[in-house]
Amino acid sequence: MSGTEFDKALYAYALSAKARGKKLRYVVDNSHTTCIISGLSEVDE
Repeated sequence: MSGTEFDKALYAYALSAKARGKKLRYVVDNSHTTCIISGLSEVDE
């Protein structure tokens, strides 16, 4: 994590979803050589 506001928001969202028992799907930006998560979405399973 780079510490940007976007990263902090994603981290908070991930913790919130985990606390509610939701599974997350990661949206990965593959145009970079390192794995960059550009978004998250909840999955009902």
